[in-house]
Amino acid sequence: MTYVYIVITGYVHENKIVHRDVKTANIFLTSQNMIKIGDFGIAKVLSSTADMAQTVVGTPYYLSPELCENRPYNSKSDVWALGCVLYELIMLEHAFKGGNMAALILNIIRGGYDPLPNDTNRCSPSLKSMVDKMLQRDFNNRPSTKEILTTEMVQGEMDKMGITPPTPVRRKRIDQKLGNNNNINNNNSLE
Repeated sequence: MTYVYIVITGYVHENKIVHRDVKTANIFLTSQNMIKIGDFGIAKVLSSTADMAQTVVGTPYYLSPELCENRPYNSKSDVWALGCVLYELIMLEHAFKGGNMAALILNIIRGGYDPLPNDTNRCSPSLKSMVDKMLQRDFNNRPSTKEILTTEMVQGEMDKMGITPPTPVRRKRIDQKLGNNNNINNNNSLE
């Protein structure tokens, strides 16, 4: 289910939209087993993927350090929140805790979360690595949803589930399967 959420969020980011309230409560499973993202009421449309926003919004447990410090942010704040969602699905608790709002914000800014287990029945090493990358304090060190979608782990899980990611990643996967890597530039987009 989380992989589907990453695919959907990747599509949102590709269209220059920052959700700004990614959390488990905004992931919906319909009676037809379709996964939907809810609550776009505070989403922000950027004029380019390099744009930064400055309004502080979102649910405290999923706020990125840049939001907590009132710094400009971009779609990588959603990646942070996705990391929090993955952590929560693995550990069945929030990644960042605090007895009050100030303690919670301090833990987020410091990057203070309990490490994921080494138990491979609960969490594969590649999933653990992905969550750690998504929860990097400096957003410049976090992967984009596009980068996450092209990892072997996510690609393998999506293949098992029969999911085809949105373009341009989708085109890259189709070209790779067909052996047509020549028409993909270094930015993972078609030329």
